[in-house]
Amino acid sequence: ADLGGTSLSGRVYQDKNNNGVFEPAPAGGDVGLPGVTVTLTGMDDLGAAVNKPTTTAADGSYSFTGLRPGTYAVTETEPVGLLNGKTTAGSAGGTATPVTTVPSAITAIPLTAGSAATGYEFADLGGTSLSGRVYQDKNNNGVFEPAPAGGDVGLPGVTVTLTGTNDLGAAVNQPTTTAVDGSYSFTGLRPGTYSVTETEPAGLLNGKTTAGSAGGTATPVTTVPSAISAIALTAGSAATGYEFADLGGTSLSGRVYQDKNNNGVFEPAPAGGDVGLPGVTVTLTGTDDLGAAVNKPTTTAADGSYSFTGLRPGTYSVTETEPAGLLNGKTTAGSAGGTATPVTTVPSAVTAIALTAGSAATGYEFADLGGTSLSGRVYQDKNNNGVFEPAPAGGDVGLPGVTVTLTGTDDLGAAVNKPTTTAADGSYSFTGLRPGTYAVTETEPVGLLNGKTTAGSAGGTATPVITVPSAISGIALNAGSVVTGYEFAELPLTADLAVQKTHQPARFTVNQTGTYQIRVRNTGSAATVGAVTVQDRLPAGLSLAATP
Repeated sequence: ADLGGTSLSGRVYQDKNNNGVFEPAPAGGDVGLPGVTVTLTGMDDLGAAVNKPTTTAADGSYSFTGLRPGTYAVTETEPVGLLNGKTTAGSAGGTATPVTTVPSAITAIPLTAGSAATGYEFADLGGTSLSGRVYQDKNNNGVFEPAPAGGDVGLPGVTVTLTGTNDLGAAVNQPTTTAVDGSYSFTGLRPGTYSVTETEPAGLLNGKTTAGSAGGTATPVTTVPSAISAIALTAGSAATGYEFADLGGTSLSGRVYQDKNNNGVFEPAPAGGDVGLPGVTVTLTGTDDLGAAVNKPTTTAADGSYSFTGLRPGTYSVTETEPAGLLNGKTTAGSAGGTATPVTTVPSAVTAIALTAGSAATGYEFADLGGTSLSGRVYQDKNNNGVFEPAPAGGDVGLPGVTVTLTGTDDLGAAVNKPTTTAADGSYSFTGLRPGTYAVTETEPVGLLNGKTTAGSAGGTATPVITVPSAISGIALNAGSVVTGYEFAELPLTADLAVQKTHQPARFTVNQTGTYQIRVRNTGSAATVGAVTVQDRLPAGLSLAATP
């Protein structure tokens, strides 16, 4: 007897939607895979072992013909670059390996004489990929804009991790690092639902995160680490555009200093004498690009410098806490602009400073002035020489309780009127003055006469002795100056008696009567006190006949 020839046929194809059903165009996009090796093994009805390889045709089909009845298996050699898909047993039955088994096979296929077993199919999946970039976003708009259009740059060596679950239910955890241009990719992935997470680069701040072509949910800028979740990858897809933007840390710096010439420009030695002021509190306030309120105090270093680093973009102000013992000077906005408060405003501040991503704003300076002082003395000048000469060298004494008044206009245009009274030693002083042009005026002490008035170390014009009240005007005070020697001399009041003797006739003769008169006048500055006796001695030979 002769047996009808037995056959087994099927197909190897790329399954675009991973459903294990061959759906070619136009209904679907599945395509047969040519040149794939499929091997038939088993035992025929005569007990002979069978091992027959073949390769798929242009349409992905394959067939084994002229077979004897027997029990067989067909095994696919997995095509390079593809992933294992669903395997389907055909018309004569058999057991297909699960997707997790490679190589794919269908075993225990019972072929009977003259049968034509069909439909033994091997589905393969195109490798899925996901790619993107990590970059420094110079303008914080979340769009990669490299030179020449923009200045964004890719960040190399940043770790990006793919996690999730593939279509087989297997957990996936794959880290990679970005290339020189900041790009990264995950290839050969199975379909599944995934997340990509960035490990934040040191020294940078979190920027905008962008989901790519296969969708997903990007974390907001406030969330660290940045991630894109719920990315649904289908078989053979190439998901692109999964981007992580990072921002260069923004900084703001400046200086607090004592401005010796009050010009608002820091001029240290040797060019000038300005000095930085250490330990002064400067506070940064404002709102960053995320809408978060910022309040950061710092203190100046030994050279008066200060800085705020690692800032997010935003709009800020810097405010100085005025140092004790100093006066407010000029405030200067730096390289990122802003509005400086006028000298009349305390505390000093620079407001509306717009900081962009990665910028370094410099030159935010606060000038302070050393308090200016003027001092002198009111004294009784015993010898009227206009020089204070106390004991033991001289007998001059300071006059306490005398009112001295400072008037003038300071460098801000403000009128000044400050009275004070002299101390027990006659000294007086005005401290904490702003630079300006001043005058000092003495209220004349009761019972004394005006003496010489002396301008001190900063010059000025003293009134002459005949001018009452005494004053020194046109005194130009510079920032931080200590001027001394503004002195007012007073003279004591004195009684000065003048005696005048007149007579008639002009010449007295013997036996003739003559008369004379003695007058006493006070020509001094003080009244006489008590009785005054005037004695007159007559020449020999004269006698006093009578008195009025």
